[in-house]
Amino acid sequence: MARLARQALDEGASAAYLQVETDNGAAAALYDDLGFTTHHAYHYRREPQR
Repeated sequence: MARLARQALDEGASAAYLQVETDNGAAAALYDDLGFTTHHAYHYRREPQR
């Protein structure tokens, strides 16, 4: 991740964003350890089953 971030910065990126499923605790812990924080969450809506 650090290497990818460095490459992105070298190519002009100013931020990095990623998306993690809410039930993927291992990924969330990894990205927390790397300094990422929660920005927002998605909410999905669907028609009720009849």
